[in-house]
Amino acid sequence: MGDVVQLPVADRRNRSARLTAMSAAEIDEIVVAHDQAVAEGAIDEVERLGNLLDEIGRERRLAGLPDRPAA
Repeated sequence: MGDVVQLPVADRRNRSARLTAMSAAEIDEIVVAHDQAVAEGAIDEVERLGNLLDEIGRERRLAGLPDRPAA
């Protein structure tokens, strides 16, 4: 399986700020890892990365930003 993408953060505020500040390249890295997990049938990883992408989009929307930053 491919690389594991993790975001080590201590608390909710820091996590929210980190997710909101992610660059397009960082988000694309997670999308690629998600797609690779789908292709490999790694259901737990697909779910984990899908939830992470949902959380990124939600935090960005709450901050008044688009789901993904411009490249």
